[in-house]
Amino acid sequence: MADDNSVTYTIADDHVNAIRWMSAGKVLVVGTSGAEFTVQASSLNEALTPSNVTVRRETTRGSADTNAVRVNQAALFIQRAGRKLFEQMYDFSADSFLAQELSLLANHISRRGLAEIAYQAEPWTVLWAALDDGGLAGLTYMRDQQVVGWHRHPLGGVDAKALSVSVIPGTTQDELWLVVERTINGGTRRYVEFMEYEFLPADANDKDNAFFVDAGLSYSGDPATVIFGLDHLEGEEVAVLADGAAHPDKQVQSGSITLDRPAGVVQVGLPFASRLETLDLDVGAPDGASIGRQKRIDRAVVKFLDTLGARVGYDEAHLDEVLFRDASAPMNSAPLLFTGEKRVVFPKGWDTAARVMVVQTQPLPCTVAAVVPRVTVNEA
Repeated sequence: MADDNSVTYTIADDHVNAIRWMSAGKVLVVGTSGAEFTVQASSLNEALTPSNVTVRRETTRGSADTNAVRVNQAALFIQRAGRKLFEQMYDFSADSFLAQELSLLANHISRRGLAEIAYQAEPWTVLWAALDDGGLAGLTYMRDQQVVGWHRHPLGGVDAKALSVSVIPGTTQDELWLVVERTINGGTRRYVEFMEYEFLPADANDKDNAFFVDAGLSYSGDPATVIFGLDHLEGEEVAVLADGAAHPDKQVQSGSITLDRPAGVVQVGLPFASRLETLDLDVGAPDGASIGRQKRIDRAVVKFLDTLGARVGYDEAHLDEVLFRDASAPMNSAPLLFTGEKRVVFPKGWDTAARVMVVQTQPLPCTVAAVVPRVTVNEA
């Protein structure tokens, strides 16, 4: 038997497990329906040949019938039940490959069922997941920085569902492509969409090309009041950004909308809301934790980056508009993008719950760098 012959090898195990995925690194990791195995030669310095094959069972998590994703030294895979995400990675202290759960602190997201995953290395290092119920979730994964954080991305429109996700290389970043099912004008349609590139303004006045709508299109040319080509959104209420300024929403009729004023650069699409909400704040007390005690947030400082349009408050029903227009700015143009701190006063009284919420509902950029609340705890 020659060393360059093909290899057919039966894994010796106490269960008959179907192979779900294989991921190549320093060793070949094989995920099956009942366990995870490594396949290698007797030494890492030797080649794998028909006569030199070693298969070891490393963990017994079990894998769903979907491909794993290789991220540097780790293989990320969906567990057999489809409700957990695991990271298969070599651990030096254990001298073995371990499978740690990455969805442990956000099981309210993953328990909806993970249908498919895809990894975007640029620009945010995010593992995207299409959920069984049509939701879209992301996992910011930077293992070298010890950053593992989940986030949800509700799609704009009525009954929108992300059915499939895939990532391909783009010009300056990886592109996330999705198959999205939408209810449009009373009918069900499926579209192939991709996530717009990261918004990186050149200066505070560079906001015309801010694209923060779903299933949207862009127009650039001579100033116009009628925007055509919107047949895929027929009958829907759409958000509009005209020359960098938020425009009143319009309804698509006969594949077009009519603007209230001419604009040369227009973004049109389904609106969506971006929400950031802190957990209940435990700021401590002189004699212990503040959990369960009456507390009050009287103000919060929010640090923004290249932002225009946001509301801040303590819940969805009590949000105050953040003012970004300077008193000296002309009223016939949109305010400049803002970078800096805004102080928001909270009218809420005493309560055992203390949270801060930042919401953006306009088709404009909003990046929150920090939220610093001032909390008073009742010691009684």
